[in-house]
Amino acid sequence: MTELISESGVDVSKLFYSAGMVAGGNDEVDVKGIRKRLNMTQSEFAISFGISVASLREWERNTRSPRGATLVLLKVLEKEPEAVLRALA
Repeated sequence: MTELISESGVDVSKLFYSAGMVAGGNDEVDVKGIRKRLNMTQSEFAISFGISVASLREWERNTRSPRGATLVLLKVLEKEPEAVLRALA
């Protein structure tokens, strides 16, 4: 895995930082905005990306924040939604 990352030329530290996975990282993401840009209902979005509707609602109300792998997925959806949709097709 390390070899593959090295060959890709990607600065992994920037990936972790941009996903809010290091101290002081930006972990804010506009979940509702992402869902609306994809023209999906809460149920459609939750089913499509393996998220519970209850969690999605809490994120959209800002009563909780996504973390870990879910935060990474949402960051990618925010910047490259077509890539995620292609990958999951």
